[in-house]
Amino acid sequence: MIICKAMPVRTGKHFSKQAFTLDWEQQLIYCPNHVSIPFTLGKSAHFPASICESCPLQEQCTNSKNGRSVSIHADVGVAARRRSPRRVG
Repeated sequence: MIICKAMPVRTGKHFSKQAFTLDWEQQLIYCPNHVSIPFTLGKSAHFPASICESCPLQEQCTNSKNGRSVSIHADVGVAARRRSPRRVG
């Protein structure tokens, strides 16, 4: 078994991946404006431009004319658990 520190999440002027919520049971990803689309592990989830262009949070989220995309790594659950503070006891 290998134990290592998870890579930090990139930050910038737009929402980071951490601002998006994954619903594991429904296989949906929710943006900060509570819009959901399906996701597949190991692929990118693409929020349609038609949704993003009318969003009140667009400036904080993306400047792409094609809408926001979020890559979902196949091991995203493992990485998220490693970033979380560990509980003792």
